[in-house]
Amino acid sequence: MHYLLLELLVDFVGFFLFDAQVATSAGPQCTEWLQSITAMLEERLSSSSSSNRQTKAAFDVADMYDGDFYYLMADAQATSVQYAFMTDMCGALAAAVNDNDNNNVDADATVASNDTVLWNAWVKYVNGFWKANLTPDFWSYATQDQVKLEPTPSRNYRPWWWQKCTELAYFQVAPAVNAVRSKHVTLAWHLQHCRDLFGEDLPLPPPTAETNTHYGGNKPAGTNIYFVNGSEDPWQHASVPTSQSTVTQPCWRIDCDNCGHCVDLRGCPEGGCHPPSVLTDGRARIFAQIQSWLQAL
Repeated sequence: MHYLLLELLVDFVGFFLFDAQVATSAGPQCTEWLQSITAMLEERLSSSSSSNRQTKAAFDVADMYDGDFYYLMADAQATSVQYAFMTDMCGALAAAVNDNDNNNVDADATVASNDTVLWNAWVKYVNGFWKANLTPDFWSYATQDQVKLEPTPSRNYRPWWWQKCTELAYFQVAPAVNAVRSKHVTLAWHLQHCRDLFGEDLPLPPPTAETNTHYGGNKPAGTNIYFVNGSEDPWQHASVPTSQSTVTQPCWRIDCDNCGHCVDLRGCPEGGCHPPSVLTDGRARIFAQIQSWLQAL
């Protein structure tokens, strides 16, 4: 269960802790690779109009606005961590780099720069695994698509942006230090995207203080709520972090490898959670608590 909780969001600095958690969960080596990919992305988009278009065309979104494309690439990185596909993403990059390193030892092999290898591996991962498992329609990130009012199965970002722009914010900006996502994913970009979608007259910034007051922020007034967070989930920083009451509002952080967003409900990814007993024992604890609430009614 997620609320708009953090004081940083009330102060409207931006939800930079989201990206910071992506870096923490991915680990130093994978984060370094992702940052290199982001740097190459920024260089390719800014070097020339032909390079800009060619880079986007590699993902079949040649006409996408730059800001939308930066956000698409940031989400490809972040949601891979969020939904516990980090092993697949980082593993794909590691395999490509290791193969290239092995070629360096082979005098007869063709050797590419690590930057080229990383970029090609990233394009392959996003167009392959990420598209198949998380986001089948890249164009759904485009402003040109999100402004349309006609609903389609793949056009589900507009309602989410309406919530963000009018109540929640959750603007996942690039941190000033050690950012994974592009430095162009700024608070200013988020606000302009809200205007592009919903009009220049939209009151901005969103009334996050009022939203927190209405729902209770990180001290919600409800009872018999079990707050659960995965240790690798970037969204954990927008949830209730500690138990308000061990009886009526307990909180549990599932601390294990591959424990991402809603892992208590979704379960572990194909590679499993490590150690698996953490999730099994935790689910039993939640079930027992809910049973006790129901029996007390």
